[in-house]
Amino acid sequence: MEINKDLIAASSTPIVLAILVEEDSYGYAILQ
Repeated sequence: MEINKDLIAASSTPIVLAILVEEDSYGYAILQ
């Protein structure tokens, strides 16, 4: 169970960061 939690946390963090970066880039493009 603990291994699965660590695995999910390790794999989901980069995904969340990628989504945030994409949203920031999208908002920046709209401002331009």
